[in-house]
Amino acid sequence: IIEIISFSDLVKSLNDFIEGHSQAIEKEKLKALGKRNQLYEEIESRAKREQELKVLIREKKEELERLIPALEAIRNRFDIPLSVDTFKSETAKVAITYGADIINDITGFLGDPDMATVVADNNVGCVLMFNKRTNGDTLPYVDTISVRAVKELTESINIAKKAGIEDCRIMTDPGIGFGTTRIEDAELSSALLSLGMQGKYPVLYAASRKRYVRLFAGGDQATIDQLDHATAGLSFMAASVGASMVRVHNVAASKLALKNFDDTFYAFANI
Repeated sequence: IIEIISFSDLVKSLNDFIEGHSQAIEKEKLKALGKRNQLYEEIESRAKREQELKVLIREKKEELERLIPALEAIRNRFDIPLSVDTFKSETAKVAITYGADIINDITGFLGDPDMATVVADNNVGCVLMFNKRTNGDTLPYVDTISVRAVKELTESINIAKKAGIEDCRIMTDPGIGFGTTRIEDAELSSALLSLGMQGKYPVLYAASRKRYVRLFAGGDQATIDQLDHATAGLSFMAASVGASMVRVHNVAASKLALKNFDDTFYAFANI
């Protein structure tokens, strides 16, 4: 800003001043404009961050409002292990307070840096899932999806052990349907023994009613019953190639399939 004082003798030489300092004035003006634009950007950035924070707070509030009553209702009526899916350490901490025994992290501890510590400090179990979306396709991967999954799950397990989580509290999950193609789902489904580090860790197989299941249930028009029957078949398959647990919607259907697997397996084992 240049202030002109009308009654000053300096007005007489104003034109000479401007003529002799025009470049300097222009530079100062551009500098001032740059600072102003920078200030606007900082204000806009701060406003955006505040808005994002409000959204996160609201989402967290809504998440806990859904989670806590369910945990209380189940824990008060049944003495069974409870697993909670979350990739947020704060949510995990609250869930454990209300009775969660297992934290299922769909980022495999590669997301929230505090998640492993929360699990370790509270002596609960964890499911470490391979998630193709965590690193996406931005890296020049040359490995097959199962080899990549083993590498990333190894990283997840190392994070868990470094935090102090015992091997007996660790499970793995192949991450069926998380950014994967159906061909990749098939490869992961057949590599469960490797994804459990050759039997060292239990593998949780969770394909129930996902798009992969539709391949065996009649396609996109498949009914819920058809999906559940196809899921039961996949549960049988998963158990035969290394899965220790399955996560399903229709427990009865998969329970029957897994009972048949157990009966068949032990019948052959006793021959």
